[in-house]
Amino acid sequence: MEQDSLLIDEGEYDESLYEFYRLDECRNILGENKIDADMWSNMIDKLIKTHHDLQTLSQETLYLCVNMLHRFLSKTNYTLDHDDFELVALTSLMLASKYEEVDSPLCVYDIEYLTEFSFSTQEICDMEIVILKKLDWVLTVTTPNDFIHRNMRVLSLLSHSHDDDDDKMMENMVNFLSELSLTHYPIVGCYKPSLIAASAAYGARIVLGRLPHWNKTLTCYTGYSKNELSCCTKVMLQLCIAACRQDHMNLLNKFSSVARVVLQQFSNRSDLRSFFKKSVSESRLIKSSVGHSNRGLFGC
Repeated sequence: MEQDSLLIDEGEYDESLYEFYRLDECRNILGENKIDADMWSNMIDKLIKTHHDLQTLSQETLYLCVNMLHRFLSKTNYTLDHDDFELVALTSLMLASKYEEVDSPLCVYDIEYLTEFSFSTQEICDMEIVILKKLDWVLTVTTPNDFIHRNMRVLSLLSHSHDDDDDKMMENMVNFLSELSLTHYPIVGCYKPSLIAASAAYGARIVLGRLPHWNKTLTCYTGYSKNELSCCTKVMLQLCIAACRQDHMNLLNKFSSVARVVLQQFSNRSDLRSFFKKSVSESRLIKSSVGHSNRGLFGC
């Protein structure tokens, strides 16, 4: 079977479901929030670690938590200090778990324990109500995770390797890039979830050397061409390489095998350029999107 004519076995309602996701994501563009970029990055990194350490929470809970946190901050006019931000972040994680988890959602006492009892039961309960009111009680939203599942099915069928280790590495690379993008709020706020998920798939194929990096099948199932993904993917890979070289994020402990592959693939500053056409307009957008700590890493 030709790669570009590949068909995946979809359920009866899959196509309608993804049409709904694409409509819903257009209604819920997050926009900018007022939090400091480093403060956001550090807090999301800690949330990812907490989520991973608990071992009982689904990926849906993590992505919903970040979505809720970003929406709350974009609707908040005052500046949060670190303690307030931590309270909002962990309360969002608790709310997301109550919405997504069937068996073991987090409760107030879990949040008290996670913060070493820095916040009282009343403070956590009060913040829960503040967040829900600020979000107009809307918790049903579309996130990148909704598209990652489908993309992974296509990527698995495209591999033709029948090697479980290869499939697992691809899955880990996609999840690493997608979760890393959560720590960079210009990506979370400016790109649609479907584009973030597709960019993570494109970036994973680049890092792992899957050829072609993108084809008609992937365009068909994700809805994006290579050109439409190139800017977000380049930003994502810049963040990825910088994080792996600096080796200070908790996220790297979760994806240590992936980080080693990234460092092997991109051994010098110019490696990334070979995967993308240079574009003045793209470079300007990347400059405005990537935080100051990563700016200029590849001469953009």
